[in-house]
Formats: sequence, structure tokens, C-alpha cells
Amino acid sequence: MDFELAEEQKIFREQIRNFAETEIAPLVEEAEETETTPLEIFPKMGKLGYLGITYPEEYGGAGADKITECILIEELNRVCAGIAGAVSTTHSGLGLRSLNQ
Repeated sequence: MDFELAEEQKIFREQIRNFAETEIAPLVEEAEETETTPLEIFPKMGKLGYLGITYPEEYGGAGADKITECILIEELNRVCAGIAGAVSTTHSGLGLRSLNQ
């Protein structure tokens, strides 16, 4: 069994890591101090295709596999567990999963 990431997954990991470090990380300290969520990050993530990534393209998703979704959540968690939690529950899991059934 091969446990290496596919080249496409490695590229995606670098892209989301860069996004998280440049776009999310600078917002984390203030968000935690003020106990707010930087909502402006979600439209940016949506435009880049990072929201609902496992859903088919015809429904606005990226048609990505579960490993790619895990890479997304892992990289977001490196920077901010709150943003990762929001994405995993509302844009990947609980919030949209029932609509895809």
C-alpha cells in the first residue's frame, strides 16, 4: 500500500499552507483577543475553491477526494483551529453533508 501523497495533493498542500500563513495567520491574534471570527476570510476561501471541496463541480465544489479534504483541515489547523473547525463543520461536514444526500 502506497502512503505517499499524489503530486496534485502535494501541490494543494503547498497552496493551502501558503494561504493559511499569509491570509489567516495575521488575523488570528486579534480574532482571539476580541473573540470574533474573521468572516472576510470565507469569501476568499470560496473564490479559491477551498469551501465544499469534496462536492461535485456541478454543485460548486472541487470534486476533491477525502485525503485532499484532510490536507485542507490539517493545514488550517496549523494556523487556526477555529477557522479549521468552521470549515470542517459548515463547509465540509455537518452543514453541507445532508444537502449532498
